[in-house]
Amino acid sequence: MGWELHIVRTENWFDSANEPIKSEEWLQLVDSDEELSIDKKNGDFFATWNVHQPHDQPWLE
Repeated sequence: MGWELHIVRTENWFDSANEPIKSEEWLQLVDSDEELSIDKKNGDFFATWNVHQPHDQPWLE
């Protein structure tokens, strides 16, 4: 089972094209959070969430 989560700065995800999160902002956020890390083998903006949990490694892109 998977989840679809939209990380946006607008109130509704479908309005996110009006105020997109830029690549540089995403990379800065991931770099500043000790629970996140970029996994380049899956893409330039693919981040893994480094938390202990019983299921597959959670990720964000």
